[in-house]
Amino acid sequence: MQIKKDELIGAYAQSIGIETARELIDKKIADSALENREIYSSEEAARICGELANEEGLIRILAQNFLLQLERNRAEEQELLLDNIEAQVWYLTDVETYGIVNKAMANFWGMQKENLEGKKLRDILSKEEARACITFNKEIFREKKQIRTEQWLKNGKEEPHAFYVVRTPKLDNNGNIEYVVCTAHDITERKRMEKEKKKLEARLRQAQKMEAIGTLAGGIAHDFNNILFPILGYSEMLMNDAPDNSDLKRDLSMIFNGTKRARDLVKQILAFSRQREYDLKPIKVHLVVKEALKLIRSSIPATIDIMQNIIDCELVMADYTQIHQVAMNLLTNAYHAMEKKGGKLKVTLKEVDLRADDLKGMPPGTYVRLTISDTGIGMDQSTIDRIFDPYFTTKKEGKGTGLGLAVVHGIIKSHGGHISVYSELGKGSEFHVYLPVIKAQQETKQIEIQPIKKSNERILVVDDEKMVVEIQQKMLKRLGYDVTSCTSSVEALKAFQANPDNFDLIITDMTMPDMTGDQLAQKIMEIRTDIPIILCSGFSEKMSNEKAKSLGIKEFLMKPVLIKDLSITIRRTLDSK
Repeated sequence: MQIKKDELIGAYAQSIGIETARELIDKKIADSALENREIYSSEEAARICGELANEEGLIRILAQNFLLQLERNRAEEQELLLDNIEAQVWYLTDVETYGIVNKAMANFWGMQKENLEGKKLRDILSKEEARACITFNKEIFREKKQIRTEQWLKNGKEEPHAFYVVRTPKLDNNGNIEYVVCTAHDITERKRMEKEKKKLEARLRQAQKMEAIGTLAGGIAHDFNNILFPILGYSEMLMNDAPDNSDLKRDLSMIFNGTKRARDLVKQILAFSRQREYDLKPIKVHLVVKEALKLIRSSIPATIDIMQNIIDCELVMADYTQIHQVAMNLLTNAYHAMEKKGGKLKVTLKEVDLRADDLKGMPPGTYVRLTISDTGIGMDQSTIDRIFDPYFTTKKEGKGTGLGLAVVHGIIKSHGGHISVYSELGKGSEFHVYLPVIKAQQETKQIEIQPIKKSNERILVVDDEKMVVEIQQKMLKRLGYDVTSCTSSVEALKAFQANPDNFDLIITDMTMPDMTGDQLAQKIMEIRTDIPIILCSGFSEKMSNEKAKSLGIKEFLMKPVLIKDLSITIRRTLDSK
């Protein structure tokens, strides 16, 4: 304890008066080995008062008692100060013993201060926590320098808290440690925010990767669809020419069907990259599910047994590629859950009649129910509660994005459906997807098949891909049209300017060098406002059916296109003129 000179004088003045005390103490200090300092240790103060008491015949205990009271007052002030500090504060008398502690520290451990003071670290902390703290304490007693650390501590009732701990040694006149003052600031919230920040940064990186995938998907779609167009067109024409029941016709049908699957796969890639709007049409869900099973079967290990009970159900109004994505995601999750030990993957599709109270928020009626179950690791209730949250995943880092089931949930809800899950740890999971069926008269209108019509109008075809121009020309000539073709939008415009009345219809590609399809269409319509134009594209972010029509373009077709679809679109365009 440190005593100021004025306090020393005040203690002695209790007996002899202030002026006398000042003179005597000043004289005693000057005569002693002590310099005329302003601050003295408690031992030095007691010695001075004792020597004065002996010389002047005063009661030594009076001065000593006053010094003890002064020390107690100092201790109370120190306690009040420490207890008003929000951070935890404690003194260490050695590497593993608590000295003074403040109220914040006692509150954290749920104890009274007097029950903490004098305790060993191992009496309060867990074995691991005590070992870590003692290691730091040994370092400070050895190095005699302040150290700063970050530590996680648990009070036995709550989640661990993160603390920023500062340990500062108090040295005596000989350079030895009297005690160590420790302060701990709770930085749990800061750590949580840092963790959340990292998660957000990871999500941003994932979003940027998804954006890059979308851009890549768009480029692939454009080029790939241009490659598929002639394959689809030639195989379709050759298949129509081949003799019925011949090997040639069967071989050509395999090429034709494989190309259509490739075309649909491109649509799925575009749908996944969020670059394609929903295209709701009456569909047979059993066809979608069987297609998804075909695609995923090669990825599933032989240790997983696939069982299916897929019934041809009524039509539902849905986007084919979106429902395909739902099936693929659920099938993928199911086999991932059984990847290590194998198991049974069961796929069931059937119609069910729901009553008013069967599914919360769902109207009564007939639904197509897709059930995908596995015998894998299963989930606990806390996981089930978060399973459809964006970016929540139970998979290892790098294996899951946390988007799959969130996307599935969004797709089903947007289709007026419902998805539920039942799971138990160690017993597998079962997902149920419900989609409402549509009425028969609605389906008849949607799936009405129109015959291919032939005619003899004059058509200008424009595409920078030579193979695409050639297949379009052959398809159109087969339909009876008089065709002029160009592989340059600039040359096509010159041909039209030379004789505007020589054409009844323009079919142009969208993405071309020098002049895009929509720009060509605008220049042609400036010359002839009544000329009908069909715009084609393998993929374009800048163009859609709605935007094309807002520009005065009659139809918008996605390549590759079948002869039947091309014929119907041309007739609809020309007949509405």
